[in-house]
Amino acid sequence: MERYRAVLTSLRANHFLDPGGSNLDQFEASIAAALRTARSHQGAGPLFGDADAPPPDPAATPWTVPDRLADDLVRHMDGLPDLLAGTVKSNHPRMVKNVIPTPTLAYLSSYVAAAVYMGNGVSAEDAGAALQAEIDLARLYAGLAGYDGAEAGGLFTFGGTATNLYAFRMGLLNVDPDALLRGVSRDVVVVGSRPAHYSHQTAVSWLGLGRDNYLMARSHRDQTTDLEDLDRICRAQIAAGRRIACIVGVGGTTSCMGIDDFAQLSGLIDRLVEDFGLPYRPHLHADSVIGWAYLHFSAYDFAGNPLGFREEVLGRLWRISSKIRTLRWADSFGIDFHKTGYAPYVSSMLVAKRRAKLAALGRESDMMTPLFHDAVAYNPGKYSLETSRSSANMVATLMSVSALGLEGFQVLLGHAQDISMRIKRDVGRRGSGLLVVNPDSSGSDVFIRAYPPEMDGDATFRTEMSCAAARKAITDYNDAFFQFLGRHYASGETGLAVSKTSAAFYTEAGDPVVALRLYILNPFLDAEAATDLVDTLAEAKTRFDAGRAVETRGSVTPPAPETATA
Repeated sequence: MERYRAVLTSLRANHFLDPGGSNLDQFEASIAAALRTARSHQGAGPLFGDADAPPPDPAATPWTVPDRLADDLVRHMDGLPDLLAGTVKSNHPRMVKNVIPTPTLAYLSSYVAAAVYMGNGVSAEDAGAALQAEIDLARLYAGLAGYDGAEAGGLFTFGGTATNLYAFRMGLLNVDPDALLRGVSRDVVVVGSRPAHYSHQTAVSWLGLGRDNYLMARSHRDQTTDLEDLDRICRAQIAAGRRIACIVGVGGTTSCMGIDDFAQLSGLIDRLVEDFGLPYRPHLHADSVIGWAYLHFSAYDFAGNPLGFREEVLGRLWRISSKIRTLRWADSFGIDFHKTGYAPYVSSMLVAKRRAKLAALGRESDMMTPLFHDAVAYNPGKYSLETSRSSANMVATLMSVSALGLEGFQVLLGHAQDISMRIKRDVGRRGSGLLVVNPDSSGSDVFIRAYPPEMDGDATFRTEMSCAAARKAITDYNDAFFQFLGRHYASGETGLAVSKTSAAFYTEAGDPVVALRLYILNPFLDAEAATDLVDTLAEAKTRFDAGRAVETRGSVTPPAPETATA
């Protein structure tokens, strides 16, 4: 009994926040200790720890829980760095892989505070006013997209995949209402395009439609959908007796920021309904989990340019903003705050033009007897896939959005575009066998294809677009260069964290083009740092080529770079 009481006393004093907040100082000290310990071990490079972290291994010796309670949480945080080794450092100016923003302090601070109270965001009975954050954000972005805020609705969910899952589900129940209770009873398809994210196929699979029933139209070089091919596919499916649950347009592709004209897509659907006398209208969804952020420019004075963006940056922002404003024609669109919203994982939202369509996803009342006793309360759990949702995420996202404001988002996105353009220009000036293959992309991503020093990059690139054999040889070269970067340029002050995409874009024949990828979002990456980054990439390319020359003469180890930590 004595040990039990001693442990309980320690738990109350050291491991949980007292209801009256008497140990708040200790809670703050443990948070500060975690941050200080992490920072003191993070290293100078773009990956945490500046060391090769062993990959997670399911076959490793099992971790065992300690027998005793930790008696000092500050000292306990000393074990944190080992768990972070190899993690990307999102705020490092040379960490430019994938669409990974650095989260705002407003989000991080608000999340910790709100998470203490453990509100479950499925019901206002538990989450209270925290759920107002979901309502307010849904109305905000519905309004910026041109929806009627009184009719629209939105729902936080577990990532971009889930925003597509919800949209496809709304479309499915539109063409097959019995699917809610009896399962899919009709031959149903979803139609998207080739550059669409693979999560579309994941969603149709998890819905039970089958991946073969996700059909892909061809795309243009800028990643927008070939509407003629889309129309052809849709007409063939309808003629074959299948129903189209959803047509998915791109609202800012991961590569090149391709954005469809949703007014044209909506018109295409109207013609299908009229020509075939369809008793339903296919749901039109915008997979806009990256492009949504440019809605913050909806009311920007491009003529006056009050923020003083450079002319070429201003022009690009205007073009993206003009395209993303056509979301008003879509029936729903997705938002990833953890991509271009500067929030941490996971913070995503589906916004629907008709809130009633979300409610139609609902469960039967006899399934939910433990919950939702207040019939008039806001209870999104009645129709959400999730039965557990963090209201802290909703609160923190709203606090972050309100802290940044329209101007903050505009500057962040404008800065990303500015730096992206500078990097493209610097790569072109270097003439070191590095070629930007998306010079006219609307996004802040930079795709670079590397060429051996004995080749003319521009001429070879043109040949590759119509010659699969030539493209494969250069792709193999780029794969090897990417591996070289990972081995020799991943750590230290001159380290780089870049990624490689399997499809920067598609050739006319529909074949993917592989390239190195730099995605610019970091507010700490300035013009000088961008130039240094390009210089390092060019230096790495020179050393890689020197290593290939040595390897050809019989050596197998390329020379390690002098200015980077090998």
